[in-house]
Amino acid sequence: TSIIEWKNNVNSLNVWINSNFKGPPDAILGVTDAFKKDTHPKKMNLGVGAYRDDNGKPYVLNAVRKAEQRIIQDKLDKEYLPITGLHSFTQEAALLAYGKDSEPLQEGLIAVTQSISGTGALRIGGVFLNRFYPYQKKIYFPTPTWGNHGAVFRDSGFEIAQYRYFDKNTNGLDFEGFMEDIR
Repeated sequence: TSIIEWKNNVNSLNVWINSNFKGPPDAILGVTDAFKKDTHPKKMNLGVGAYRDDNGKPYVLNAVRKAEQRIIQDKLDKEYLPITGLHSFTQEAALLAYGKDSEPLQEGLIAVTQSISGTGALRIGGVFLNRFYPYQKKIYFPTPTWGNHGAVFRDSGFEIAQYRYFDKNTNGLDFEGFMEDIR
């Protein structure tokens, strides 16, 4: 009886969570929905950053396959990394982002940490900024953006604002809307 009760409790919890924690529709994922409905033979999905083949199936890049093979061949020990991540990786990431001629990087003024995902990185950044940035706690997101980005920063103590950047009529920057929103 206890296993049946446990399953019923889990099912009840799932129903409660799904009923009480639905966010708004994700605008970026909406691009994929529009793609699926489009009947044009040469359509391209520019929504989610995932590669697909001509049949719509996931496509894994050769570089990713080679990296997977290296991981298997190297027989890594699966130990925990230091709290800020793999030092050689974070150093190379900083060089890629800032360039070898970056004065702040050369002077040791840039700190880098590794995270488990994009959302994880936003959470780390949001909590860090909320704790150590002494000024206004307001952050701007483009419209559209990922649905979880605002929630991550709101839960980190920030006021959320949005700015326009895309003009559907010109397929370019909505400069006037952009400037109006960030003033």
